[in-house]
Amino acid sequence: MADKKISTRDLLIETAGELFAEHGFAGTSIKMIAEKSNQNIAAVNYHFGGKQNLFLETLRFVLGVIMTPIPAKKSDKTKPAKLAREFSAYVSERTRFLLSSTTPKWYGRLIVRAIFDVPSEVHKIGIELFSPDFDYLTDLALHYDAAIEPAEARRWAYSVVGQIFFYVFGRNVILLANNLSSYSEDFIDAVAKQIGEIALQWLKIDHGRKK
Repeated sequence: MADKKISTRDLLIETAGELFAEHGFAGTSIKMIAEKSNQNIAAVNYHFGGKQNLFLETLRFVLGVIMTPIPAKKSDKTKPAKLAREFSAYVSERTRFLLSSTTPKWYGRLIVRAIFDVPSEVHKIGIELFSPDFDYLTDLALHYDAAIEPAEARRWAYSVVGQIFFYVFGRNVILLANNLSSYSEDFIDAVAKQIGEIALQWLKIDHGRKK
């Protein structure tokens, strides 16, 4: 069976993503994108209306891939042990997908570029795509211990996601420091275990409400 032909729109997104990740928003021109994708400039304007919209759609595509939907869980939310296992599975799945060698390295570089190049627009997309993870983790913490304040649970959720993404954004430095060419399976498993165990320790401390 012949491979499905990639659409012009998707081709432009993938080509632009690699260029934006390497050169940044200002350093990438529509002409560069058109030439590398073997398309004309009119195609970029037709599908996206300009470079900024293409940049934002590229970022939305990347974040949409790496922040895959969280599957529905069936854990008994009254039993901390089950919630702990559910949380550990979440961390393992997220970490393995984000750090896997099959995930294009330019994804992480694009996100870093975006934070500095168009922060206001990136903020909107970030809220749109990261909120499900923040909501899921916040809910899990609140069900784990009713004494945890909502604001505390939310900060904990931010911390968990932030720790995972540290290894995405800092990939090149971490690989260099550990004399690695890519994250090994053992390394990824160890990272997931450490993040999960540290986060669970916070859930297990006494969160008795202040009088």
